Amino acid sequence: MMRGIEKADTVTMDAHKLLYAPNCMGICLFKDVRDSKLIYHTSNYIIRKGSVDQGRFTIEGSRPFECLKPWASLKILGHYGYKLIFEHARELQKTFVELVEKDPLFELLNRPELFIINYRFVPEELGKMLETLMENPKENAEKITAVNKIINTITIELHKTIRDHDTSFVSRTRLESTRYAPRKIVVLRAITVNPNTEPYMLKKVLNDHRSMGISLWKEMKRSGDLLSGL
Repeated sequence: MMRGIEKADTVTMDAHKLLYAPNCMGICLFKDVRDSKLIYHTSNYIIRKGSVDQGRFTIEGSRPFECLKPWASLKILGHYGYKLIFEHARELQKTFVELVEKDPLFELLNRPELFIINYRFVPEELGKMLETLMENPKENAEKITAVNKIINTITIELHKTIRDHDTSFVSRTRLESTRYAPRKIVVLRAITVNPNTEPYMLKKVLNDHRSMGISLWKEMKRSGDLLSGL
């Protein structure tokens, strides 16, 4: 995945993700340290010329020694520690993807590379309808949009329900790069980087999401408002 990175003049990374450091850990690495002076700036009341304040070389200007946190993480966990954490995260990712793919009421919306899995709950009748429509996407464009609009609403409500139940946590986002493009698809977004999570827990999480989705869909069908557009 990193092939060719040595050709870059600069590389940016967020240590608060896979280095398990706190937020606000954006880092820019320069191949040639002299290039960092292109953003050099000073002020008369702080970060003065010749001072040791690292804010002279940052966009923010004056700031505390935040890079101590990822530095400490690297020193404490080390290469072997991160290897263990990443291998565990990869195992969780594989497990969750397999669970989503095997469940006919869920749709996987990406092939994850770095532990982010995008998926959504799709009621059985809507799923069958969508598969049929996608056989001729150009001819069925309006209906495909209408079905996805309903599923988007279900996903938003399901995310709220998951949050209210407070037994698991996933975020929510919109994707454009799916087989339904250029339609924006609302998805649930799971990240498998918690070292305290075990594979068996993921099955329970998805089962809970499934039960919540089924209940929501039953309520929506009873109201009948969503289905009027089909």
